[in-house]
Amino acid sequence: MVIKSFSIFQSLIVTILIPILIVTSVASFVINLPLLYSYGFERYEISDYTSIDPSELKSVGKQIRDYFNNDDEWITIQVTRNNIFFPNLFNNKEILHMKDVKQLINLVYFSQKISVVLIILATFYCVFFETNNRLKKLLYAVSRGGILTLIIFGSLAIASVVGFDKLFIYFHQISFNNDLWILDPRTDYLIAMFPQGFFFDTTMFIGFLIIFFAILCCIIPRMIARNFQ
Repeated sequence: MVIKSFSIFQSLIVTILIPILIVTSVASFVINLPLLYSYGFERYEISDYTSIDPSELKSVGKQIRDYFNNDDEWITIQVTRNNIFFPNLFNNKEILHMKDVKQLINLVYFSQKISVVLIILATFYCVFFETNNRLKKLLYAVSRGGILTLIIFGSLAIASVVGFDKLFIYFHQISFNNDLWILDPRTDYLIAMFPQGFFFDTTMFIGFLIIFFAILCCIIPRMIARNFQ
């Protein structure tokens, strides 16, 4: 009875962990994707709007990605604009907001690591200490996790298409306990370089990848499980 209850609990945990793993892995990948930054700068003509050369914008993107992955508390964006060197392009409000953003991204990184470790432990337990039947149940738990991911983020994807403006505001209100994220593109380079259109495109890209990997999680584990008696 205890073993059966533990097996059910294990399957439930894995089902819940799969959406976390997919979302955090996709988010980590996209956050650190240089092509995404280059795409946004070019699509929204950021160089023309900010008078920052494309090569300097490329450097800005790299400095931001480096900040998300180093131990610095405060971001420093060094850039040359109109032949004038700026030791830090961002003002105090932007710097404080980026600290909040980094804390959120660190939470994403941490959640990804925890979900990976727990899923690996559950898999090892089934492989080395359980029967094929329980490993089969684990595979179906992964598949259910893929379905859960599709339901949750499929709904969010639809909501993003229909009302991204409201969803964008709700996300910031939930994620941050201050109004530092409310920036002015006329005075704040952070929002000038990353307009709302950039975040919409990024959200759609993230949504596509999440749904893609969720579908894989739905199908592949079930195909493997069929090989077990």
